[in-house]
Amino acid sequence: MIKKLLLSILFLFNFGFVSFYEEVGSKVIRDETGEIETIVIEDQEYNVRYSYLDVLEEYYIDYYDYSEVQPVDLEEMTFEEFHDLFYEQDDLTISEFIFYLKVTIDDLEDTGSYDLCTVKYHVTSSSSSSSSGDRAWYYDTGESLPQMPNYGKFYFSNIWAGDILYESAGFGGLTGHIAIIEGKFYDSSYEVNYWRLMEAVHPGGVCRGVLDDDRFVDRKGYLLYVPSSTSTQRSQAIYFVTQQLGKPWALQPFTKPTSINHPRWQCSTLVWAAYKYVGIDIEQKGFGSGPGITPHDIRDAGTTSEYYNYKAK
Repeated sequence: MIKKLLLSILFLFNFGFVSFYEEVGSKVIRDETGEIETIVIEDQEYNVRYSYLDVLEEYYIDYYDYSEVQPVDLEEMTFEEFHDLFYEQDDLTISEFIFYLKVTIDDLEDTGSYDLCTVKYHVTSSSSSSSSGDRAWYYDTGESLPQMPNYGKFYFSNIWAGDILYESAGFGGLTGHIAIIEGKFYDSSYEVNYWRLMEAVHPGGVCRGVLDDDRFVDRKGYLLYVPSSTSTQRSQAIYFVTQQLGKPWALQPFTKPTSINHPRWQCSTLVWAAYKYVGIDIEQKGFGSGPGITPHDIRDAGTTSEYYNYKAK
């Protein structure tokens, strides 16, 4: 028994995602063991660790390592420049973006050298002429995958069913978007396990979606959890949302519906009501709160915390 325990501890340290769990009765508090760094992009500070920027950083390293071994004199692209260039491409996922960056390097190899402006020009022109233009395949997917999800940069396997996805790029970046994680499921067509969400989206209404690397970066995601929740409460919150599947989306800036029979939902009121159903209020209180529930209210609530334990290495 002791030998198995020591091997388990060694495995966790070797793979770099050790976390501490504090048992409080039947509740579990999850906490991180690392430090948060910040960078400045467009005069705003962002957490570099434990958010969509971590996924983006991994892809940046992948691109940088590739460019370093190519026989061209390439002007170094900073992470901030990489970030800005990607979000200028409205019709590319992060994996497609990396593909076009590498194609650009290969296409321009004979020129000997080129600068960042040349890279921007070729990526933009190549992606606009060749991309499918569909960044939203992961919305309203039902119970099966419409295409292969992209995993490989992060261990999303450390999250739990009932955790919450906050996307800062939702609703034009004004309020963000909120979804609840239904759990991990297996798709027989692609023979892969994937993370499935439930959310209220326009125009699809309350539906299922997919969480993968592409979506996490595309929509600038952060993972939240509810520290005081039990596994039973999280299961009941998920049950509440499953009862809303198929109902239409509606903007609800001035209401806070809680009934399981409510006829329509906004993304944030849906997830808030699900936790309210199990006796937990995940709305921020005091200054900044309003008559309705916004994704920011859930992100900034004292009853939710950012989930720090999903970095891939």
